[in-house]
Amino acid sequence: MRTAENSVTSPTAESNPFGYLQKMCPEYSKAIQIIIDFWNSFSSSAIRKKYNYCKHKGKPAYDEIEELRGKGRLFGISIQLVNSTEKIEIASNIRDVQWVQSLKDNISELIKFDNEQLFPYVKSLLEELERVVKPSPMVM
Repeated sequence: MRTAENSVTSPTAESNPFGYLQKMCPEYSKAIQIIIDFWNSFSSSAIRKKYNYCKHKGKPAYDEIEELRGKGRLFGISIQLVNSTEKIEIASNIRDVQWVQSLKDNISELIKFDNEQLFPYVKSLLEELERVVKPSPMVM
């Protein structure tokens, strides 16, 4: 699985086999273009940035939960720069580096993304693949 995972590239990467597949099997060109178009719109989206944050840096913090939890801390660490009166706070707790977001806004954003982008993408891709593959009526 790890080998397969390491072979995954974005659909627009030069090393991705989609270009070759489009040339060798032109009947799949429209399906491949649907994938590429979705990737181009999704790759720099706010939802993907949040996904990558969670994947690489851990869970986000939500305003609504933080309000219930309270902001009190037992201690903090700060250092004073040499020959200066300036103090710099050092992260000493996971909560110091979490990305605080609104749970309500994130849920709305995910619903909008599903309705306007993800579902139409999956639907159009499946319709195109069905058109190309022409499955037997017995399968359907």
